[in-house]
Amino acid sequence: MKRDKNLSEAWLSFNQLDYEKATRNLKSALDSAPSAEGHALLALCLIPQNRILAARVEAQRGVAEDRRSAFCHYAAAAASEAGKHYDAARRHIELALELEPQTSAYQIASLRLDRLQQGSDILEPLKTLLSERPNDLAVIYALAECYCDSSEWEQAYLYAGRALRLEATSQRALMLMARVCIQLHKYDEARGHIFWVLGANKDNAEAMELLSQIETRDKPVWRGFRMFYKKLQYHGFDALVLAYSVLIFFAVAFGLTSPELFGVSESQSIDKRPFVIAFGGLVAPLVFYGAMGHFCKRKEKCWIEKLTPLI
Repeated sequence: MKRDKNLSEAWLSFNQLDYEKATRNLKSALDSAPSAEGHALLALCLIPQNRILAARVEAQRGVAEDRRSAFCHYAAAAASEAGKHYDAARRHIELALELEPQTSAYQIASLRLDRLQQGSDILEPLKTLLSERPNDLAVIYALAECYCDSSEWEQAYLYAGRALRLEATSQRALMLMARVCIQLHKYDEARGHIFWVLGANKDNAEAMELLSQIETRDKPVWRGFRMFYKKLQYHGFDALVLAYSVLIFFAVAFGLTSPELFGVSESQSIDKRPFVIAFGGLVAPLVFYGAMGHFCKRKEKCWIEKLTPLI
């Protein structure tokens, strides 16, 4: 039987994390042709929108339509878990596993309930699952999210990267990687992933929220410094960073401590010299790199490319 067009579009929107559009498509699909799959998918779309009661109602409708559908029981378990009805969630997920015992999404849901109800450590079971199915995205996502929950961001970054390598355009993988990158202060990389998501769905509220977080955390001076430093790295001039630091340190220290320059007595300049040197050595390079980074960002060629014939 051919799947309803609205239902197919709803699945596409769901996979792109556009839950509002998926909800609209599903309501149209259910009005024309009610189905257990449609009700179950609608429940999964309502959960991220914090419409938990409506999600439970839709999930129960799906189960009533087809009690032999593992997907319907899975949706009912997810809705019950979101509403903190863990016993009901357990019953549904056990029924789903009876019907389809090898489906990793259902096994992960069961493990997640173990952690919520009993405080079980689920990392080892998930790693065992991954060793059996190395390219199973559901398991990789689950591991990455576990590491996020425990604030082990470096490990989460590794698994999010693994998911991206397997499915480079996956909205879920891109959003996961963006969240992890923000925690690791890799703001430029996070922006790149978010822009990919917004390219597919410009109304993605979660992506816009992450972008605003980056703008709040990533100050312009630091961003300019980082852009300039990356420009140097790209052209193989890592040593120049140290060279500029030494040059600016001595130039500023000498200039600011010169009595003739400011018309002060030598004794006064000597008293202030340690503080001025510290200021010149620490602050001046930061301002220099920040200013040059902003300059490079707005120009097609960095100023150093024009001055250095070796590039």
